[in-house]
Amino acid sequence: MTRPSKNMRRALLLFLALLQLPLIAKAQTSEVFRDHELQFSFRHPSNWKSVNAQRPSRVLLYAQDGSEATANVSVVTSDRHLVSEFNRAYFQATLSKVYKHVSVKDVKYIHVLGKEMAIVESTFMVAMPSETFKARSLAMATIQNGQRYMLIVNGLPEKFTSPTKAFDLMVGTFMFF
Repeated sequence: MTRPSKNMRRALLLFLALLQLPLIAKAQTSEVFRDHELQFSFRHPSNWKSVNAQRPSRVLLYAQDGSEATANVSVVTSDRHLVSEFNRAYFQATLSKVYKHVSVKDVKYIHVLGKEMAIVESTFMVAMPSETFKARSLAMATIQNGQRYMLIVNGLPEKFTSPTKAFDLMVGTFMFF
């Protein structure tokens, strides 16, 4: 087998460095949320601003990018022992306690920084005094020290591209320390 030339290795390294530019740009336009009491953190876009949260939410973020999306993290005593028990029926029942006409679209399981997480996509209806409209949601659930941590991003279906990217950033950097 022939060894790549020095120029070929340089070109490959340059190519790999260029692939990292979007990650570097993303890191420069994000901020870190840290909860020192419960010892977790995640990155979020810098144009998502914190507003007053009510328990059990630990943080409530509001997107200021025109998408009108919100994100929050709630922490409650877990009613399950394993992340794999956060299935479609679980999310349907849990989300239906808060939202009307919930439709769970998909549940998948991932590992981020060694932590198992359940990811769910759903839609629901929001009833306001003057109107009712459809909303879309992405949620992540994980367990740490007997607590269920749930990160939820909600928004309008027609404006959900930016919130989806924000959710991916938040989940991809969600960690315990």
